[in-house]
Amino acid sequence: MRDWRIQQLKYYLNLPKEIALLELKIKSVSAYFYATHSIVGNGVYDDALQKYQRALSVEYCVTDIIGTEKAYEIEKNKLIRRLKLFNEGFTDDEIKRLSVDLYADLELLEKAFDWLDELEYYHEAQNEERKEDKNIVDDEMKAKVNNLESELFKLFGV
Repeated sequence: MRDWRIQQLKYYLNLPKEIALLELKIKSVSAYFYATHSIVGNGVYDDALQKYQRALSVEYCVTDIIGTEKAYEIEKNKLIRRLKLFNEGFTDDEIKRLSVDLYADLELLEKAFDWLDELEYYHEAQNEERKEDKNIVDDEMKAKVNNLESELFKLFGV
């Protein structure tokens, strides 16, 4: 039982490095995309079938880059929130002691396990609440959808 708790604690202690890695990924999304995709010209990529590679449209490139950046940004924000909640339970000295030698202070380790249990309970409750909120359709949402449908019908003349 302690092994998964230790791994969970190591995960939380490693969050600053994960956040820094995601920030680096966000900065390098467009450079990586341009390095791995052809945007200009055509070329044969299958000699036997004579299939040609077409250049990607600018719209596709922009949406792919922005979508990937936003996905990384959402993940980074989620990790930042988790790190802030984790840091609320400990002082800076306690976090340093946990990072340097996990087993040095058993009382601190037990405190960390209890705090992680609270955090996981909070995250699970929040996820359940989100799932319930997505499935509830109220009158306001129905009216908004009907209004948008009527605007589309007017716009396209249907």
